[in-house]
Amino acid sequence: MSMVSVDKPLMEDFVDWLDKKVEKREVRRWRTVHHVWKQTNVLFHDAVGAKDRTFRVTGMKGNPCVGVSAPDKHRPTALQWLYPSEFMRLVSCEQIEREHRRLYAWTTYALLRRGEALAIDLSRDLDVEHFTFYVHQAHSATLRDVDDSVKNEVPLHVSIHPRLRPLALTMHREGLSQPFSWAIPLIKRDKGLAEMLRRDLITAGVTRRELHESPHGSAALRFHDLRATGATWLRMEDYTMEQVAQRLRDTVTVAQGYVRPFDGPAAMRGDYGRPFPTLPSSLGIDPCDLSTSVAGDTEQALRRASEAGRWDEVQRLASLLRTSSGPRGAAEDLGEGHPSPPPR
Repeated sequence: MSMVSVDKPLMEDFVDWLDKKVEKREVRRWRTVHHVWKQTNVLFHDAVGAKDRTFRVTGMKGNPCVGVSAPDKHRPTALQWLYPSEFMRLVSCEQIEREHRRLYAWTTYALLRRGEALAIDLSRDLDVEHFTFYVHQAHSATLRDVDDSVKNEVPLHVSIHPRLRPLALTMHREGLSQPFSWAIPLIKRDKGLAEMLRRDLITAGVTRRELHESPHGSAALRFHDLRATGATWLRMEDYTMEQVAQRLRDTVTVAQGYVRPFDGPAAMRGDYGRPFPTLPSSLGIDPCDLSTSVAGDTEQALRRASEAGRWDEVQRLASLLRTSSGPRGAAEDLGEGHPSPPPR
């Protein structure tokens, strides 16, 4: 069938077919069919009046999607995240391959998209002096190759979380340029990484029902939910939505979709566990690199105290950094580089 022969009644039948897919649960998320409908509309719009005239289809008299109601909306699908205590059991379980656990740590602590995690090149993109890495490429499941761009097409130097730094240093010292290339075949298979993650969770004894099952209105844990896990942990640590969006390298609206609901009082009590727990040595972390995590935690606390104007705490933390023997001289640099309290 050619695009020219598609008319409005046919598009109405197409919408009915999409609705039935959701009703029969052949499509798990209603948003998926909305994305399909949106792209279909764009396709016919361009066939009629694309700015680049080479995209236009000869004989098209109009967009058959105009005037057709979109697929039905349903209640939002409940998406999952890992509690810090569950994540710690996952990355500490030595029955799980170490490469798997390292991938989970990088994806969660650096808030990486799936394709970005698989395209990490530690030999080229990691700056061990300033503890940043350059996010500029992603492995595309569609193109089946590494794309020299990331979503939103904004490559950025991203700060490495203090508790990820020991693992980053160890892997850099091991000379691993592309440590997660082994997972590329899984991205080519539908749900391959998600199945691996859920299988490893069971091995680690993390059997919370909603992580593994998909009752109506809910979805089992996906690999992409590790990025949402990191975003949720940031909110548990009282980061603003603007700060979370900055770490996600996305808009505030998108960031709100990543942050999962959690019980605030329970988080304060520590019922979920401590967000961004210290990574276990079973990941192969060199003991001499563990001090970078302590220094990094102090550095992060100093920055947040400075932003909040808690000047007594700023002076105390700066003094602590100056008197500590950090692995890269961070104490002196940070202690002197932070603002002084305003004159009284």
